[in-house]
Amino acid sequence: MSLGDDWPDLLTVKEVAKILRVAPLTVKRWGKRGKLPAIRINSRGDRRYKKEAVLWLLPIIFLASFYTRICGEKMDTPFKQ
Repeated sequence: MSLGDDWPDLLTVKEVAKILRVAPLTVKRWGKRGKLPAIRINSRGDRRYKKEAVLWLLPIIFLASFYTRICGEKMDTPFKQ
């Protein structure tokens, strides 16, 4: 079993935030900036994110977090908040 096998194909803002260990507002901002494209569903326009996009982001977020802890400075990534 691989990471994410038990996740649905489309994830909510809350689910993505929990997986990436960021605030839900950060996930929404990334969507607005085109860094994590959102799919709008229903008449309210709720956001959903493709599982593949979140899995692609996981190592980037992990490495940036690790770098910050080790070096004490922020890593320059395309996913700055």
